[in-house]
Amino acid sequence: MLLNWLKRFCTANRMLCLLQCFIGIACTDVLGQVNIQTYTVSEGLPQTQVTCIAEDAVGKLWIGTFGGFASFDGVNFKTTNITSGLASNFVSDLLIEKSILWIATQKGISSYDGRDVKNYPMKLGSSQYPVKLFKNLDTLFFLLNGGGLAFLINDSIYTDIKSKNWDPDATILKNIPGTTIIYQHTKNELVILKGDTIKKIHTVEFKKLYSVILKMNHLVISTDKGLFQIEDRFLKFLNGINYPIMTYDKFDDNWATFNNNDLTLINNYKVTFSKNIGTAIRSNYVDSEGLLWLGTDRGLMKVSFPSFHQLGNDIEKNDPVISVNNFADEIWVGTSNQRLKIYLNNNLVKQINFNLKKGNFVNTIKTNHDGKIYIGTTDGLATYQKNKKSINWLQPDSIKGVGTFDFDEHNNVFVSKPNGGAYWIQDEQVQAIKALDKEVVWAVKYNTRHNFFALATNSGLKKAIGTKVEPIIIDELRDAQLSSLNWLTEDILAIGTFGKGAYIYSFISNSVIKINESNGLNSNTLFFVYGDQNKLWCGTEKGIDLVYFNKNWKLVNKIIHFGEIDGLKGLETNLDVVIKKDSGILVGLVTGLYQFKGLQPANQNKLHLETISLFYNKMVSQTIDGSITSHSFKNNENHLTFTFLKTNKRNPYELYYKYKLNGFDQVSSNPSQTNTVTYSNLPPAHYQFSVSATDRSGTFVFDRYEYSFSIEPSFYQTLPFKIAVAILFVLFIFGITIYIGRKRLDAALTLQEIQDQEKTKLRKEIARDFHDELGNQTARLINFVGLLKIKEKIDNSTFENLNSFAQNISGGTKDFVWALDPKNDDLSNIIIHLKDFGERLFVEKKIEFSFHGKLPEGIILPTGHGRQINLIFKEAMTNAFKHANASEIDLIFEQEKDYVFIIFKDNGKGVNIEEIEKSNRGFDNMRFRSKKIGADLKIFSHEKGLSIYLNFKIPNTRENKINPMGG
Repeated sequence: MLLNWLKRFCTANRMLCLLQCFIGIACTDVLGQVNIQTYTVSEGLPQTQVTCIAEDAVGKLWIGTFGGFASFDGVNFKTTNITSGLASNFVSDLLIEKSILWIATQKGISSYDGRDVKNYPMKLGSSQYPVKLFKNLDTLFFLLNGGGLAFLINDSIYTDIKSKNWDPDATILKNIPGTTIIYQHTKNELVILKGDTIKKIHTVEFKKLYSVILKMNHLVISTDKGLFQIEDRFLKFLNGINYPIMTYDKFDDNWATFNNNDLTLINNYKVTFSKNIGTAIRSNYVDSEGLLWLGTDRGLMKVSFPSFHQLGNDIEKNDPVISVNNFADEIWVGTSNQRLKIYLNNNLVKQINFNLKKGNFVNTIKTNHDGKIYIGTTDGLATYQKNKKSINWLQPDSIKGVGTFDFDEHNNVFVSKPNGGAYWIQDEQVQAIKALDKEVVWAVKYNTRHNFFALATNSGLKKAIGTKVEPIIIDELRDAQLSSLNWLTEDILAIGTFGKGAYIYSFISNSVIKINESNGLNSNTLFFVYGDQNKLWCGTEKGIDLVYFNKNWKLVNKIIHFGEIDGLKGLETNLDVVIKKDSGILVGLVTGLYQFKGLQPANQNKLHLETISLFYNKMVSQTIDGSITSHSFKNNENHLTFTFLKTNKRNPYELYYKYKLNGFDQVSSNPSQTNTVTYSNLPPAHYQFSVSATDRSGTFVFDRYEYSFSIEPSFYQTLPFKIAVAILFVLFIFGITIYIGRKRLDAALTLQEIQDQEKTKLRKEIARDFHDELGNQTARLINFVGLLKIKEKIDNSTFENLNSFAQNISGGTKDFVWALDPKNDDLSNIIIHLKDFGERLFVEKKIEFSFHGKLPEGIILPTGHGRQINLIFKEAMTNAFKHANASEIDLIFEQEKDYVFIIFKDNGKGVNIEEIEKSNRGFDNMRFRSKKIGADLKIFSHEKGLSIYLNFKIPNTRENKINPMGG
């Protein structure tokens, strides 16, 4: 039917001769030029009959059906219908105006802001309903099913009386953003609305307006009379294609049309692609990504024009291509076992069968500087002369197989063998290169400036001049297995490897740039590298990567991946199968030969937040234009889930995301295709959620989005409350400090009072003792003086007694005065005092007195203790002096930890037990004094004399706490 239409079309336009030339290939179904994907209810579409399509500011599609409407982000459908508040499920048209989606249904007009539906019903009893929507200035108009216009003002629907004669079948086109085209068939009136401008177009006679297309920034309308370009207020005829045109493919200059269920591409009146989709088209829309969407009775269809087209029209076109070259207008293709094929204008014009023992494996095809064609196969090296159309095998006895080869400027050939080894061919004389006998050479590229062949081998990069081979040492490529080479400039070499990615090596700076999976490549295993201006094509087993560099090949700017969605079937490329073709390249894959046509439009859709959920319940969602309001959350609203998206309907799984919550996260997340993240138990603070759309490696950032929000603190976390608490705390500390200071002052005053009382008591005791002692001695002295008066004769004993009393009074007075000096509370001064006393006392009777032990240091006794110790041991020394008849006296001081021992020993006649128990010789006084100071006193009498032991614990005074051991 399409051919019949074309025949009629060409006859009407006097182009029958063109059709006759074209008819031989009209039915050819050229695969690879169009990708078609269908979405139905099983994928989430609300209902299969799609009536209208629109696109919002963030690239989402909105699809109207007989089951409500839905948004579509390339993966998921989200449906809104009567259960969500929509007045009717029968949606006839959609219009997106800023942040509002307007919906025409059989119950009236509805609006949707991304969160809520609001309905504006028709008047009760009205049988009319809106079928088409458009907006002019701030007024929403809609065409009614029975004809006429209505409009919405102040939430009410009004009928425009003056427009009742509007054609009910009027065409309203609004798929070009900012432009609405209205055509009334009965009036033959074409009007363009653009902003506040209304322009009437002088039309030609046509009955149907199918669509409007944007071609090279020009508006083109498709009618039943052909294609017309709108120029000011006039229509300019372009061609006579009078079937509905839906879009224009700029890569191949194709018009996409639809007729009798056939989706067809037409180029210069030739069909380049045709596919029956088996259903009627209700609507079509070309989105911002250049995709054609078809609303049909069997679902939603996505039509894309891939960047790579598969070439070849023979039945064996899916055979692996292992070599390719371009000679004039011909493309020579070597396959794995399907002969050498020659194409002209995409038509197979010749096949060459070598009838070889090892099959028709054509590994390499190249032309030398004289135009002679060399063909390398698994059986040898052949030359082909086009004028003679003959094949000549070069040295078949010497060359047993060819992997790859290249020519120097004198047409000498360096040839590698498939399984290891290489040949040097000069003047058709073949010489094996011994240095490469066991080395597999995967690629050979000659450099004119430096006059050497660069070799990609299993053991790294090497260079060959004739038969001389030497390695090129590059640290980064030690032990690397190289796969391919390509000279980007005379001094810069691109290197592909098996497993380590690609390298750019400069022979001038000796520098290396590495590109691998970690910074964006699809794979580290490369089968070819090919430079084109500042772009590097990399063929892998996972498709083709296009790497953009700066001018000096020193910095990677971005990487674009091409896969099945871009027209590459099978994905895996072959070794070094790439050549320049027109403005693109030809590449060989395991599924055939492909030509690059150009890049699809860049994804301009904005990265945005879809929703913010509180405890997994949706709380904040975006509007239709992608905006989302900032929010302040309460202190207990600290469990938030962010859902974000950069709409990519062409390849929804191409993008990865990195995110970070500034103020909470220390570093950004790793790239992931997950587009949701949850944060729990967020403390009160100001936060900024930052998300980036990246590639898989996270190297290249395509878009960024930031959202600021706050979590409010509780009243006890606010600054005024903290200030108040701080002031109260300072006041409390101040009060405690004053209280403690007063307590310490009171304690110090109390201690001072106790000390004063003790000193007073001590002075009283000393005074009493001094009074008693001095009184006793004085009384005795008076008695003796009285005896002097009575007796006429005074004997010597009386004078001795008077002398003794006087001495005792003098000594006692000195002891009391000595005890009153505070410095004599130091135990060392007490021991020295006793030692001096003993030395003075016993020298009179020539008794040997000795002191043993180390003087204590820093042991301070309480007031009065030193006096009691002094009196105890003076009593002991005096008794020994008078009664012991001793010849040796020992005073011993010992200290064990915090106990002190003072020992007095003599070797005199001793004392019997009764005398000790009866307290003769002052023993009772000694015990009394020891008890006063809390000391333990023991007296022992034995055959060798008398021993007195006094021991006490070092008092727990402030001075002794500082140095408890006296050191």
